[in-house]
Amino acid sequence: MLDQVQRTGIRELTPERVRTARDSGMRYKLVCRAERHGAGVDASVQPVLLHASDLLAGLEGASTAIHFDMDVFRLSLVEHNPGIEATAYGLLADFLRAVRA
Repeated sequence: MLDQVQRTGIRELTPERVRTARDSGMRYKLVCRAERHGAGVDASVQPVLLHASDLLAGLEGASTAIHFDMDVFRLSLVEHNPGIEATAYGLLADFLRAVRA
């Protein structure tokens, strides 16, 4: 299932490209997307060029956000700089997933 997620890392983002984007009021962020299509899901993780005013562009450090586009309304949830507990939980979850595999 994970092999079906289209993944592109940040290796192609040179410091020059990042500076050029910033100078023009834009910002690169690594964005995870998932969209349901019938019985399946299209998922990707890739650097996305966002306007500096975009909610995702303003996230710093370990902050995370999730955004839902639904039929009737849109909803965004943000966690700013989660504490050590969130990091520990993530490490534990990753370890358990690795052990089960």
